[in-house]
Amino acid sequence: MRREQLSRLMLLCAMLFCALVTGTVISIAGSERVTLAQKGNENESRTLQSAGWRKERRDMGSVHRERLYGEHGGEVSMPLALMAEEEGIRIPLPSGLGAEDILMENFYETRDILLIFPGDYREFLESSVLTASQEKVQGVYLSLRSGNTWLRVRLKDVYECQPDTEESMAVLSMEKPAVLYDRIVMLDAAGDDADRENDEYMFVWDVMEQIRLRLEEEGIGVYLTGARGTGLHVTDRAALAGALQADLVIGLRAGSHSTQEQGAWVLYNGDYFIPYFGNTHLALLLQQHIEGACLREADEGDLFLEQIHIPAAALVLDGSGQKLLADEWYREKLAAAIAETVLEALAGMQNS
Repeated sequence: MRREQLSRLMLLCAMLFCALVTGTVISIAGSERVTLAQKGNENESRTLQSAGWRKERRDMGSVHRERLYGEHGGEVSMPLALMAEEEGIRIPLPSGLGAEDILMENFYETRDILLIFPGDYREFLESSVLTASQEKVQGVYLSLRSGNTWLRVRLKDVYECQPDTEESMAVLSMEKPAVLYDRIVMLDAAGDDADRENDEYMFVWDVMEQIRLRLEEEGIGVYLTGARGTGLHVTDRAALAGALQADLVIGLRAGSHSTQEQGAWVLYNGDYFIPYFGNTHLALLLQQHIEGACLREADEGDLFLEQIHIPAAALVLDGSGQKLLADEWYREKLAAAIAETVLEALAGMQNS
């Protein structure tokens, strides 16, 4: 009884807080976006947009599984010897091959960087001297896949990597996300590992990608987790929020949370109290932006929300809401609503 009374009190306080700030949050968010956008423009040249490098930022589904996990046709990844380097990593480039010929992908969730060379360059790389920061790089692994050379760099932490070329060398410098972005948001595609087997999983990921694009335009660092094939347990993904130094986390799930045709639930951890702007505040904002959503505390054993110690909430789509995910217009509407929630939440946190 005492716990229920405390939860109701926290919810009431959160509702009063939102009622007080809602009238000003929108105008604050409007002015805040100008600042965030300006900072985002400053960050552009410091991330993966260096001239001459191709970039694909894909963390989703079978693509992730195929590229980073499991062996194909008996081919085994071989670890390469590394010499000590103070910062980043330096990789020799074969003659006639430029940076524009290499595909680079950064898989933040598993702390992997993948470099794909067009052709078989294993002998060249095996005989070359690679240097790497022992503080940041755990190892480098070489393999041949589909006629291309794959060089996988396993990092010790989450880094944004800026590639460059220097006298026939590929140079990857690494920065923590918190150094590059003033605001960081983590979006998770599943509450537990079983959710990723649902047919609606790819629709959920599409919504998250749309949110990411909207928020990155405002200069916010956005990181997606919950990809199929990563092998990461839900508690590992929750821990990633701390590694990113994220400001808030929003989970998006499609699953059987109840037997009712409710449509949408906004869940939050009512046991973990965060002063000024916490789980209940974020959940209330999310509920206000999702038409027909109901607010409730997460069940005990919700490992994702239990493990996160920053403002976090999860939107669960059931029944009619889950069916609507198949419609493109609904996914766009949902992405816009969640992105607006994030912007208002960040503005409210900054002014609380």
